Amino acid sequence: MPRRKKSEIRRGREAGTRNAHKRGTGVTLYTKPGRDAEGRLVAVYYGRYTFTEPATGAKIVKRRALKREDGEPITTRSEAEDALDAFRAEVRAEYHLDERDEVQRRRAIVAAVKTAEEALHEKQEADRRAREARDALRIADAFPRYRERLAEVHRRKRKIVDARTVDRYEAQFTAFENWMEANHPEVVAVRDVTPALAQEWLDSLSALSGGSLNKRIVLMRSVWNILGPSVWNAGADGEPRNPWEGSKRGGTIDKAKSDTVSKEPFSDEEVERLLDAAEGEVRTLAYLAAYTGARLGDCARFRWNMIDFKARVISFTPHKTMHTSGARVEVPLLAPLADYLATLPGYALGRGYVVPTLREEYEKDAPSFLQKRLNPLYAKAEISTRAEGTDGKLHTVKAWHSWRHYFATRCLQAGVAPAEVQRMLGWTSDQMLKVYFNPETRRILDRMDAAGKALPTPGGAVAALPAPSTPEAALASFKAACRALAEAGISAADWRKAETILKDSKRRA
Repeated sequence: MPRRKKSEIRRGREAGTRNAHKRGTGVTLYTKPGRDAEGRLVAVYYGRYTFTEPATGAKIVKRRALKREDGEPITTRSEAEDALDAFRAEVRAEYHLDERDEVQRRRAIVAAVKTAEEALHEKQEADRRAREARDALRIADAFPRYRERLAEVHRRKRKIVDARTVDRYEAQFTAFENWMEANHPEVVAVRDVTPALAQEWLDSLSALSGGSLNKRIVLMRSVWNILGPSVWNAGADGEPRNPWEGSKRGGTIDKAKSDTVSKEPFSDEEVERLLDAAEGEVRTLAYLAAYTGARLGDCARFRWNMIDFKARVISFTPHKTMHTSGARVEVPLLAPLADYLATLPGYALGRGYVVPTLREEYEKDAPSFLQKRLNPLYAKAEISTRAEGTDGKLHTVKAWHSWRHYFATRCLQAGVAPAEVQRMLGWTSDQMLKVYFNPETRRILDRMDAAGKALPTPGGAVAALPAPSTPEAALASFKAACRALAEAGISAADWRKAETILKDSKRRA
């Protein structure tokens, strides 16, 4: 058989290469390569008719090569469409098909297909919900997952968090888990925790202070945020939302007011009673607190090689900022502390921990350390550490930070520059000075009175001071008054307070 030229093949397929469908009728018009009476390669039209037999319901397909009356194959589109209609009419007559029945039958088929598709979609959706319910994160498994993802976040941010802090978080979350199991055992998955359940649990913690309650709210928000929207509860609008969010983010869980009672420093007399009542390593810890103002964890971890008795300085890196700023802190070694430390057995060795037993106890369990070691000391020294707040609850007003408060107050009252106090206590912001330094009014008045006695004030009245005759004399009198005030122990905070009083007096005048 001679090979056909590519041009002949192209001419034979160039016309009618697409199938022509008439939607809803079952007929299709298509072409195949063929030859005309002269043997040339052309596109020959074919017709296909697909229908359903009424008697049996079977699907039947009829095909035919469309030809002219003379038997020649049809090669034009218009002739092919006319021949296709004739072909369809013949088949319908042969099988006794009615047009209306066929249309209804096809509509029924389309409806059945649509119904089947909807049923399949519903089944798939039900299977998905069942699978999600089966694979949903359980409350009992939530915190281990949170711990893993929290560690990933910390690694990404190059931040190191004390493992004991996360353990404390776990204890608080476990309390919520136990409460849910006891009060709502039907709620197992994390995503089923609603804002109403969250509020109910918080209401059960009414005995806690506002600050303690807020810590738990912050923790629970963090757990749900880090676990992600996949475990959030879907509200009435269908949108997933963290059930612990406050009103600012569209939630209902707002923080409680925690500023009912402010922390108080130890007084000089209370510090003396504490140092006298303490024994053993607890007394050493109290001396370190009173004369360094360091945090409890730093005092418990002090080593002898951090204390330079010759240079009279204690140098260390606070544990709280060790993995952030890493800045070292230097605190002057005051004489009372140096004399006391020189009496301890470890002074001669010059190595190891200053309070080794307490350090070990603190590393094991810091919260119980406060209860076992320090609370009995406060009771023995007859110091009340709790007071009733504006909310009618008892709040801790004196604790370890009262030592830092005391040290900062003493330094500022002695005239130490606020920037130096900030550096010694390891504060990154000078705003902490306002928190810790609240000098007593009686002490300010005593120093002001002492300064007033040193001034040449006949009759004790300021108005009786002789008026300077020249500006130079006025300046000399002012410098003398300033020196007298400085010798009386007036601190920078007192100067600021005096400046405020003068401005108020000038404004009223």
